[in-house]
Amino acid sequence: MMSIIVKDPTTKRIFLYTKGADSFVMPHLAKDAHNNKFLPPVNESLKDMAQSGLRTLLVCKKEVTEAQFEAWFARFIEAGKTLTNRSEAVDKICLEMEHDMALVGATAIEDRLQDQVPDTLRFFLDAGVIVWMLTGDKRETAVTIAATSSLTDPMNDYVEHIDIGDLASDSAEAVVKCKAQLEVINGCITKGDKKVTFVVDGPALMVCMKPPLKDEFIRLSQLVNSAVCCRLTPLQKASVVNMFQVTTGLTALAIGDGANDVSMIQEGKVGVGIVGLEGAQAALAADYAIPRFKHLKRLCCVHGRYALVRNAICILVSFYKNIMLSLTQFYFAFWAGFSGMTLMNGWLLTFYNLAFTSLPPLFLGIFEKDLEEDAIMSNAKLYPPLADGAYFDTFTIARWFIEAILHSIFIFFILFQWGLQLDLQEKHNMDIATYGTVMCSCLIFLSLTKMALHVRYWVVQTFVVIFGSALFYALFLFAYSLIPNLFGDTSFYWSIFDLMSDPKFWFFNILIVAGAIITVDMSIIFIQKNRFPTLRDEAQAKHSQLVE
Repeated sequence: MMSIIVKDPTTKRIFLYTKGADSFVMPHLAKDAHNNKFLPPVNESLKDMAQSGLRTLLVCKKEVTEAQFEAWFARFIEAGKTLTNRSEAVDKICLEMEHDMALVGATAIEDRLQDQVPDTLRFFLDAGVIVWMLTGDKRETAVTIAATSSLTDPMNDYVEHIDIGDLASDSAEAVVKCKAQLEVINGCITKGDKKVTFVVDGPALMVCMKPPLKDEFIRLSQLVNSAVCCRLTPLQKASVVNMFQVTTGLTALAIGDGANDVSMIQEGKVGVGIVGLEGAQAALAADYAIPRFKHLKRLCCVHGRYALVRNAICILVSFYKNIMLSLTQFYFAFWAGFSGMTLMNGWLLTFYNLAFTSLPPLFLGIFEKDLEEDAIMSNAKLYPPLADGAYFDTFTIARWFIEAILHSIFIFFILFQWGLQLDLQEKHNMDIATYGTVMCSCLIFLSLTKMALHVRYWVVQTFVVIFGSALFYALFLFAYSLIPNLFGDTSFYWSIFDLMSDPKFWFFNILIVAGAIITVDMSIIFIQKNRFPTLRDEAQAKHSQLVE
């Protein structure tokens, strides 16, 4: 309810005016002849208007004497000064004034749906997302809006109601009645021949959210396709979101457009606010702000998907290149007697992650896309795998780790056989620094080649950083080899020019990079795409055919 107290400057009379939902206002009306006369026809009008999908409110008033107002206002000021539980204290004082009111009338407004709301909800329902509509409207209004927005289809779906009528929420009869209605919902779910939606109002919801019905209610709530919760206060909306996140451990996305949705939006793990006619309070309190409800589809399916893909590829590539580097050093430790001797030059090790291979993972994490936007927006089946951890699940991580281990074995033991020969050319022997430079070159070129192989969306920036990193490494070797003495170290002087004059250096770089990519990566990709295609592979192939 919302109330205001005004004083007529002419007559000096004081009035309280209140508006609110009928279920909240009616208990506070006076039991007099005036209200008894007009309540029955008003209730009939409310029911007719609600069934038409209109949002209804009751308006009432109360005349307050000067003495009553002064006494109440003093208590109101004191409640506002309370340091603990101030909100509860103010609400309690307000309720003292909001009673024995006279009915003035009822209002009804049309809350028109925004464009593409039905299509957006239908997409998420087809994707297996459980959608709950939390509203303060009457039951009839809520059901009508749910049907209009394609949240449910009363003609083809099971639409079951949880309602305790005039029973008290804390009564045993209410628990028995809700239990029986939950059993009916469970029976509809068991049949499995239609979609299931249940409708519950605030009082009944409070019964279901408490023992002994809480566990059964939560279980059924995860099995239905959608739900409609009506006549809820802002606090009840937030309580529903909190209960499901705490009990199920799942992520709830809360979306709203009004100030009464702020508590719900802030309670959800992901909060989305719609900037609309009701102001910007919801958008300011949310994690994300969108101008229309239809943009939720793009926010979740496109931007959400790309964020997951980009984070996954950035992390996996970073792990991959460092696992290879670490394992080659580990293998070498067995032949170095675990003396702590480094296989590669210290400056090469320092710049391996600092400069040579740092930018490509970063740019993959910024620009990478696994599918075109049109393919994503037109296929709801692509959305559910994201909730199951696709692209960063145990299997994917294990696959990258195994590939890194195989590549490190490939690099080390092929080069190791050459290193044992100690021959660079007929007149030159290979020292440990030269051998380490060859291995570092293979590691960097293989890492960059693998990154390029896994790029699905080439842009200029990605092309420049991948091939630019390889070029920068080569230029660094040239510059470093031209320094006769760097802080007393002369071991690297002219070494790259000796290496590049040896055909074996080029042969092993090409052999290792091409061999590892062809035998491991391309083989796995070929088998996976042709024998075990994913939904992403199928969508990509279908979209490519449509484009052609």
